[in-house]
Amino acid sequence: MKRKKAKKSMKWYVLLAFFLWTVPALADGLQFLGNSYRMEDRTSYKVFAEEAVPEFKNELVLDFEVQIKEFNTFGYIFRMKDLNSKSVFSFIFTYKNDRESVFQINSDGKASYASVSFVNDSLRCRWLPVSFGFDLQKKTLRLSVGGQEAEVTSVSEFGQAICPDIYFGRDEFTVDLPTFALRNLTVRGGGRQYRFPLSENAGTAVHDASGTVYGEVQNPIWLVNEAYYWKPVFTQKILGPCGANFDSRGKKIYVFSADSLYGYDLQRGSMQSVPCANPLPLKIRLGTNFLPAGDNRLYVYEINGIPPGNTTVASLDLTRAEWCPTDSVSLPVQLHHHNTYWDARHGRLLMFGGFGNQRYSNALLSYRPDARSIDTLRTTGDVISPRFNAGMAHVGDTVLYIYGGVGNSSGDQSLGRIYYNDLYKVSLPSCRVKKCWELPSPVKEVVGNNMIYSEPENALYALRYKEYNRNSSVQLYRIALADGTAVPVGDSIPFLAVAIETSLTLYKSTMPDKLYCVIQEHYNSQPDTVRVSAYELAFPPLTQDELVPHYAARRSAGLWWLLPVVIVLAVGAYLLYRRMTVSRQVVAVAPSAAPAAAEAVVSSAAEEEVPVKRGSAVYLFGDFTVYDRAGRDITYMFSNKLKQLFIYILVESAEGTGVLSSSLNTLFWPDKDDAKVKNLKGVTINHLRKTLAEMDGITLNYSKGFFNITLSDECFCDYMHAAEYAGQPERAKDLLPLLARGKFLKGIDDDLFDQIKGRTEDRLLGWLLSWLNRQDELLKRSDVLSVCQLVFEIDPLNEQALQAALNVCKEQKMRGEAQKIYSQFAREYKRMQGKEYPLSMDELLKG
Repeated sequence: MKRKKAKKSMKWYVLLAFFLWTVPALADGLQFLGNSYRMEDRTSYKVFAEEAVPEFKNELVLDFEVQIKEFNTFGYIFRMKDLNSKSVFSFIFTYKNDRESVFQINSDGKASYASVSFVNDSLRCRWLPVSFGFDLQKKTLRLSVGGQEAEVTSVSEFGQAICPDIYFGRDEFTVDLPTFALRNLTVRGGGRQYRFPLSENAGTAVHDASGTVYGEVQNPIWLVNEAYYWKPVFTQKILGPCGANFDSRGKKIYVFSADSLYGYDLQRGSMQSVPCANPLPLKIRLGTNFLPAGDNRLYVYEINGIPPGNTTVASLDLTRAEWCPTDSVSLPVQLHHHNTYWDARHGRLLMFGGFGNQRYSNALLSYRPDARSIDTLRTTGDVISPRFNAGMAHVGDTVLYIYGGVGNSSGDQSLGRIYYNDLYKVSLPSCRVKKCWELPSPVKEVVGNNMIYSEPENALYALRYKEYNRNSSVQLYRIALADGTAVPVGDSIPFLAVAIETSLTLYKSTMPDKLYCVIQEHYNSQPDTVRVSAYELAFPPLTQDELVPHYAARRSAGLWWLLPVVIVLAVGAYLLYRRMTVSRQVVAVAPSAAPAAAEAVVSSAAEEEVPVKRGSAVYLFGDFTVYDRAGRDITYMFSNKLKQLFIYILVESAEGTGVLSSSLNTLFWPDKDDAKVKNLKGVTINHLRKTLAEMDGITLNYSKGFFNITLSDECFCDYMHAAEYAGQPERAKDLLPLLARGKFLKGIDDDLFDQIKGRTEDRLLGWLLSWLNRQDELLKRSDVLSVCQLVFEIDPLNEQALQAALNVCKEQKMRGEAQKIYSQFAREYKRMQGKEYPLSMDELLKG
């Protein structure tokens, strides 16, 4: 009895350790592509490998969080088959109407057990906690979704133990699913627990919290990438001057020109444009504007250059798209790239800095629309040097931070430029300025119009870029208020910096927490052409180190904190102190620590051997993926340019002597002169060699003007093996798993690879069709369906594959599956041919 009590106590301490010392949650999760995507692109996640499904006695609990991303649809979120009783349960989302949607739990083919309803607006952009509890002794099922609970009694399908084969999203024959996201999955019961944070950033293997591979996912979209890679939201080309702003309450990005209003709804992912109801009573040149919080009017102003008495401020009603003249106030000088903040407490627009008339400004101005006046506010304390292209952030409505920019202490433009790396705090009630710090500027960069203050990190997020480079790029930085430490977060965004009117602005939304970068690129053309682009990044954003390898970092950190907890329970405070002094590196690599640390929360099944992904491997079918000699995913080390160069040389090496060095110049750097190309090529080749040095059995060679890549048996490449197997019918079973990863060079749409893709797909198509002609040689009829699916990926209208697939469905009495295959084919046929497919399914089945 005492032993049981001690063991129970130990479990509580371990759980407490997890609670106290878990690494802060990052942007984990997995997005599933649903019904609005092609069938073969929909996501499937098998939680446990077929040979490793655990058994749970007396109880089974599934906990996870789900976010619905696609409404107006129906589909399965997960299906669970008990391998003991063969009973199947499913969790389904159904959109009922514009107002309401329903989640329900079903016993497939028998009954709908329970359901909970939600107003659609309450689901948008929200993570819902979901819990299923099966009590095998009491024969009850408890369902909880977003705080709503339901209980079902007399659930007789199961015995005293469950072997749950769990699929989220698509499984073998169930293809209907909404687009949704999943995170923080836990499967537990009977003393066992498996926790899947879904923190991967690439690949198809799914790890538990300790880094052990348990399941696999097809067509994954790892959400952690959304916190590093900017996602394009929209691009709108406009003739003539324009401007943009962000409505944080309405979740819209507005873009306006003299005659049109565009509104992009971030929740629904749609752009609406309407012509303005009347002419703009102001000739805009810069598109400077402000949008008071809670107001439905956007104010556009030109601070200088308008003849006296004419309209300088006009407002646009965002509902009626109607312009109204508001004010004729102006300044005697222009202020390009000044900063603004709408001070709602005092009903005023604050403006700082800018340049014009060969002068830099450091004035803090106040414009009150109700008083129709612009006043210069008198500041005290430290003096901010005149500058433009600085960053401004607000903390509540009492503090402004001003960071960086370019100018000089005199304000005279003729005396040159200084790129500042300093921070000032402005207390608005007193207009007192305090210099926080000034650091040497490591690079010459300016700052985007707006910055975001993050209270948990006590840091600013700022966009920085080189405005003097035509082909520039913008990088987001997290800047510590305490000491100015600037850390790059997220990937960079390329843009064209041609005209002085070009601007970049950073915004933030909540529910969900996202950052938006809006870039207005002017081309100095006649007429003026402007490209307005918006990009989205999950908040808080990640550094590259936090992104990759994500789950491995959590595993290492988790062991560091968990191990001392186990030790203090086992040997007391003295040994705990000794262990805490051991370096993190020693703890992280100690293999014997894991079983002891996991005793209370991970079952013995977790300690069984799981096949380890082989080291030194390159995959070109499906998502481009590379593993180093230790089996770690190092795809992140390949930038877009490096990836293209590597793939091109690899494929050409497989098909011939390699690539002529001089041909790389025009293929990869067509717009550079010879001197720059030589330098760029040398740097890129050296980078590629360093990256490949992480692997065994692969070498980049240069001989007689040619680059080529050679591989030994130590390095696996699916493309090389596919070419080998395709010519050997007896190796067909080895080839199918390679092709099942997806299309060749999936997601790589560069024209450079069109011919390579065409050649590869033609060869594979010929081989696959020849195999269909020898169906009697197949070991399993399901292999025919796999081959047909691969054929459809290359040739969606291949009638031979359609007929073969329907024949198998007929033999196996799978009419439902036959209907799905036929319907998908018929839809593709109508989309591509513009007419209905002439043969019915019954006609094909008879044939």
